[in-house]
Amino acid sequence: MIGMPLHGDFVLLRAGRLALVVPQREVGEARHLGTCPARGDGRFAALSEAMTLMRACPPGRFVAAAFAGDDTGVLWCWDELRVLIGARLQAKEIPGMLLAANAPVARYVELDGDVAYLCCARDIARFAMREMSA
Repeated sequence: MIGMPLHGDFVLLRAGRLALVVPQREVGEARHLGTCPARGDGRFAALSEAMTLMRACPPGRFVAAAFAGDDTGVLWCWDELRVLIGARLQAKEIPGMLLAANAPVARYVELDGDVAYLCCARDIARFAMREMSA
């Protein structure tokens, strides 16, 4: 599988074993949280490792950020939020048979020996929030 070279500024968002890489311009300012509150107050959201919306943030989710262009005011809670300035990434296609229907990812990169999925913030939010609008 030949990698597609990418160069630019990205953000690594980690939720347990789930690692997502999005363009830096799509993630707002990070905020430190003592703990991430329950989803019930409407201002915070957390993803499971399967990219589904969780009812409450698990322990360890201590950093939150809004997605650019999202006017809902939701802050997404993460275990890790790391800015990758001037990163050179080799994107690889995920084989179609491994993708779930409507999955917001189609490519991945390797970072520090781990797989991280490339996606855009808007698609993450849309995929995760679909259960709330159903």
